[in-house]
Formats: sequence, structure tokens, C-alpha cells
Amino acid sequence: LRSIITLALSQLDPAAVSQLIDRLGEPGDVASRVALAHTLVRLRWSGGLQHLGRVARDPAAEVRAVALRALGRSVRPSGPPPDVLIDAVAQGLSDPDEVVRAAAVHLCSRKCLEHRAEGIRALLQNDPARLVRQRAALATGIMRAAGGETVLIAVSRQAELLDLRAA
Repeated sequence: LRSIITLALSQLDPAAVSQLIDRLGEPGDVASRVALAHTLVRLRWSGGLQHLGRVARDPAAEVRAVALRALGRSVRPSGPPPDVLIDAVAQGLSDPDEVVRAAAVHLCSRKCLEHRAEGIRALLQNDPARLVRQRAALATGIMRAAGGETVLIAVSRQAELLDLRAA
């Protein structure tokens, strides 16, 4: 219902959407903040990216991960990535939660953020979370940045789990 109300309000009074978003982002309601991130993607509203950037700094890891995925879907592939995306990725790659780090790595590969390739290779080699290393292996292969092949070969020779070696 929140999504429908927000979408309808964006058509009727775009200026009021910002106030509604602030109310939907109540601190104690993680489900509402997750729904908010999904709604912001569907709005295709110019201020939506800035609000997604705010949501990507949420205290709840689940909300931060959803916001990163939402940013990936809402940013157009043409042109340079907006600052809000660059900032969210930088924070996400060093996030304490493995799901958020994995979402940030995936976003780097989707948007070909090659300036993050070195950090992704470091995660591939050193991150304690298997999910993050798996996403980093896929991102390294997709982005094809210099030095990536050497790291991928080295990781594939280690006694890692099969799914990571396959990635």
C-alpha cells in the first residue's frame, strides 16, 4: 500500500513525495525502509537517487543492501555514474555486513566501475565471506580490468569451495 500511495502522490504532487519518503523511513520499521527503496526505483523521479543514497546509509544492513541493488536498477547505463552511486559503492565495499559488500561488488560489475577493480581484487583474495569472494570473482571476470586474470587463476588453484572456484 505504501508503494501505491507513493507512486500516486508522485503523479499528483511531486514536491510532497520528499516529505512522504521522510515519514516512510521511520527508524524502527525496517520493512518500510526496504519497501521505500523498491518504491524509489519505480518512481523514476529526479530526487529518487538522492533519497536512495540516503537509504544506502541506513543503520539496518538489509536496507543498505536493497538500496544498493535499487541504485543499480535506477541509474541509466549511459554517461558517467552519478556521485550518489559512487559514494554508495565506496561505503558498501567496506561495509561490515557481507550481504552489503556483496551487493556493492555486484553493482560494480553491473555498472562496470573499473576504478574499483583493485578493491574488488583485494576482496576476492582476502574477504572472509564466501559470498563476497564469489561476487568479486564474477565481477573481476566481467570487468576484465588489468591484473584480474592473474588473480582469478591464483584463486582458482586454491582449495576453495567449488562454487567460488566455478565463479
